[in-house]
Amino acid sequence: MLLSKISKISKILVINPYGIGDVLFTTPLIRTLKKAYPQAEISALLGSRTKEVLVSDPDIKKIYVFDKGRFNSGSKFREIPRLIKLIMTLKKIKFDLVLDLSNASEYSLICKLILKIPHRIGFNYKNRGRFLTQSINLEGFNDKHIIEYYLDLARIIGLEPQKEKTKFYINDNDQDWVKDFLLEHHIKDRSRPVIAVIPGGGGSWGPDAGYKHWSVESYARLSDMLMDKFKAHVILCGDKTESSICRMILTLMAKKPIVASGRTSLGQLAALLAECDLVICNDGGPLHIAVAVGAKTLSIFGPVDEKIYGPYPLDENHQVITSDVDCRPCYRNFKYQNCNDRKCLINIRIKAVLEKVSEVLK
Repeated sequence: MLLSKISKISKILVINPYGIGDVLFTTPLIRTLKKAYPQAEISALLGSRTKEVLVSDPDIKKIYVFDKGRFNSGSKFREIPRLIKLIMTLKKIKFDLVLDLSNASEYSLICKLILKIPHRIGFNYKNRGRFLTQSINLEGFNDKHIIEYYLDLARIIGLEPQKEKTKFYINDNDQDWVKDFLLEHHIKDRSRPVIAVIPGGGGSWGPDAGYKHWSVESYARLSDMLMDKFKAHVILCGDKTESSICRMILTLMAKKPIVASGRTSLGQLAALLAECDLVICNDGGPLHIAVAVGAKTLSIFGPVDEKIYGPYPLDENHQVITSDVDCRPCYRNFKYQNCNDRKCLINIRIKAVLEKVSEVLK
């Protein structure tokens, strides 16, 4: 139900404890909030892995970090004092409005009982929204992009969102880094396309991230063909946890790409992808960074529905490749099937990817 706009809002907290893509999906919501309340200070509560996504965002006043996974698995002797210190810090700020995107109850409970935030907006997933003042019932993200679900939260407090793209702001230090990186690797002749290949991604799935990955053999063969057919500068990217994937690809390749795997922060990766003519990757955070910096993308989706978790908006600059198998997408309502054959990814042929590369580079 659309209500009248909440007045007298001076301090807003946005909570999103999930992955890189999820945090980038909040940026249209943040823009909407800033337009509606231009004098308000907007802060974000994120995990440490995603802090860098918003650290240079001009609409964000302050970022606070809480790693729920580390709290649950770490020493309570260390973690509980950290949590208490964070809660006390947040309490002093006296927020007027919180948008809780966690789908959990503990955040809104703290916002109600300790932080005393009067307006608490979020999703009522499995009755976990009982401490919210206004909520939207949710079984899962099923029929539209997540960004639209997030923007629905703005609508129920009387705001009318405009269609906004995701945005990753690149700071000067990262701009300087990428200039040096390109010079180091003699990328001066921009008549040759620069293509980033990212064979990992999906870090928020933890040890199950491989369920979203196209095979290393396919990425190796594709990279060789990109260098042959298009005379491309191929840059192999990935974070430190994906270095082994990139090493496997290097051993399978006949040619030598440029290797950036394990060398970049999120901000540096964003700056690098912004300089690329095309980014080829799996479903995951790097895809959404590429979209948010305005790069053209070609993404490979297996178990996940690209209409919900894919590039936003999906247009000629952002092509998605899937396979036509009856069982996909098998990731629904925040759960996926433990699949052994991964037909949805195995059936994607290199030839089909190369044809899309030709289309996008034109």
